[in-house]
Amino acid sequence: MNVKVMRMKHRNFDETREKIINAAARLFVQKGWEKISIQNIVDEVGDISRGAFYHHFKTKNDVIEAVTIELFDNRPDQAMLIFHETENALERFREVLRYSLTTPSKYGVMASLNHLVKTPEFLFKLYTDGKEYSSPQIEQLIEAGNKDGSMNVPYPKATAEALALLFNFWLTIDISELSRIEYQERVNVLKTISNSLGLNVVDSGLESDLVTVYDSVNKNK
Repeated sequence: MNVKVMRMKHRNFDETREKIINAAARLFVQKGWEKISIQNIVDEVGDISRGAFYHHFKTKNDVIEAVTIELFDNRPDQAMLIFHETENALERFREVLRYSLTTPSKYGVMASLNHLVKTPEFLFKLYTDGKEYSSPQIEQLIEAGNKDGSMNVPYPKATAEALALLFNFWLTIDISELSRIEYQERVNVLKTISNSLGLNVVDSGLESDLVTVYDSVNKNK
């Protein structure tokens, strides 16, 4: 098989996988995860067979994992922001948070997260992804901030783990069930907590962006 054909097959493989993930995300926005079958996902994609689905995912839980990764952007392009050297570590941390929490393509899926709260597999995957990806990235930023003077955090690892939980769960998971005032209160509490830990990460700009996310998620309420 020549290189051109191999590249074409690889591209088609990636495109089909992305179609499945996007279709699954749309369906649990509409129906909730518990009510969706693999056949529903296949039908939503429209141009694949069940065999093609199983070529990419063995179970519905595997799709949960893939959607979770898409939702919370544990991807190389986010990690690249950590090593961007034009700002201090605190500013880079804000860039990462702004990128990961305010991407418009996530708004519709975030609005459906209340369906997934009842799914143990999703919550466990969200926790493990946060521990594997988010916490180490935050810890690196905190250590860099301690070195460049933009942060003063005595316990980088524990602080990173706590912030990952707060951002991934408490600030995000039930956003569609909160009133605007309740969400603003959470942002204020998060700001107070982060300041007390030695990093003033939630500035007025990020605070405004987070409230904009809330408004976008809940615009049809």
